[in-house]
Amino acid sequence: MKYTAIEKELPAHELEADFERAQKIEKWRIGEKALFQTNGLFSIKYLPFSSIIKAYPHDFQIKGGCSCAGTYPSRGVVIAYGNDGILKLIPNREKEADELIAAIKSRIPDLDTEIPERYRNETREKY
Repeated sequence: MKYTAIEKELPAHELEADFERAQKIEKWRIGEKALFQTNGLFSIKYLPFSSIIKAYPHDFQIKGGCSCAGTYPSRGVVIAYGNDGILKLIPNREKEADELIAAIKSRIPDLDTEIPERYRNETREKY
């Protein structure tokens, strides 16, 4: 398995509907800001909703949340999607990325443990 993100850019007129869908999925405890990331003023990149096959938020220590928003993992979110098991890693903080990888590695032994440089700055702290 590899940490690879399948990203799709949407025209600006589709952003509002897509944001609402992302909000609904977040409430199903997949994780805050895990499914979409803004890129500039008029575009958004996100993981294809129809291809998500599993989320791993509860594999990690959980911190407080509320019933309306779901609970969020303290160290990050991993989403598996597509038939080939590609994963997207969203660490909460850069310093927690290695802990997150170690936790995943203990559950998925064949997982590549190197985190790509591109994800080092893609943390939820930014939001």
